[in-house]
Amino acid sequence: MPPKTILIDIEGVPPSHSPPFRTICPVTFVQTTLYPYALHALPAYLTQHWTTPLSNPLLTAFPPEHTTSPEALTWHIQALTAQNSKSPALKALQGHLWQSGYESGDITAPIYPDVLPAIRSWKEKGVKVYVYSSGSVKAQELFFRYSSEGDIRGVFDGFFDTKVGAKVEAGSYRRILRECGGGENGGGGDGWVFLSDHVGEVKAAKEAGMMGGVVVREGNAPLSEEDKEGMWVIEGGFAEVTEKLFAE
Repeated sequence: MPPKTILIDIEGVPPSHSPPFRTICPVTFVQTTLYPYALHALPAYLTQHWTTPLSNPLLTAFPPEHTTSPEALTWHIQALTAQNSKSPALKALQGHLWQSGYESGDITAPIYPDVLPAIRSWKEKGVKVYVYSSGSVKAQELFFRYSSEGDIRGVFDGFFDTKVGAKVEAGSYRRILRECGGGENGGGGDGWVFLSDHVGEVKAAKEAGMMGGVVVREGNAPLSEEDKEGMWVIEGGFAEVTEKLFAE
């Protein structure tokens, strides 16, 4: 039976000692464009918005011990960025800093060419499509507004970030189900498919009752035989997803 809802990841940035992951966007975009842009823009932003005591919610969201001075907060943010921290405070600030880069044309989000045609074909079949990424909802909306395919926010039914929980925890996917009315009391994922490059995330989605697929892109971290066990491994891009899920 074809799915009613497809939930997709954008991309993943692993720790520095691990290979990169990709679902619909090259991870190099984050590592070589977005993160450096935010760090470059940070000092000017702090100079403009620093007050004593702090009143900017984007800054007060960080632990007090790191907000004693602009220098202390800069060092903390640099460390979090190097660690690829999923800190909601960091993600929110990054999204705000990236906005000016997108709006000025300095940043354009690259999307694999097989992605948008597939999503549009799913929408034509009445399927709802949501995004779940570690980047803030604001950052996701900027990404899709200023993409290499133009403003494509309209093809999505909604966006989720780690405010619903960590992406490797089944409870996060259950919360998404509840918010979208999926399953009795949000406890069942029948008709839902989650697509990600990260095996741990797919396992969590499956634990929540969804069907899951691991998207393999050129340059992704190789999957072990243990990783592949019981998994739908997608090596043919989103065209393979369409062929498998909507085969007549």
